[in-house]
Amino acid sequence: MNILSPILLLNGVIATGASANIIRVVGINQDIQFVVQSYFTTVGAGSITVLTIDGEGSLDTDYWFALGSHDYTATELTNKAAIFHIVNKPVNYFRLNVSTLTSSGTIAIYGKVNYTGRAVSIGG
Repeated sequence: MNILSPILLLNGVIATGASANIIRVVGINQDIQFVVQSYFTTVGAGSITVLTIDGEGSLDTDYWFALGSHDYTATELTNKAAIFHIVNKPVNYFRLNVSTLTSSGTIAIYGKVNYTGRAVSIGG
């Protein structure tokens, strides 16, 4: 099993929507795990009060479906960071999606993904 360096999928996102960057999984493997580390920054009085990040999978990049979802807790919102994982979801492609966001002021959301399992490459 390989553990690969984290890949940045959400890079300074300021609104809801799917990441432009996607991961192409080479060889479907039941043992694959996606470990998602997300965090955000605020400027001045900027804040986030509700944040949900979804991990989504696809077989062909035409149709995407939810693999897992994470609602930030009050503590995670205070710390401006969260981590969650998705296991045993055999897909060909993976992306992140900011599905719920309530914010004010200047904010930026980031999301990195680590992989365990077979080798993967970035595609888009």
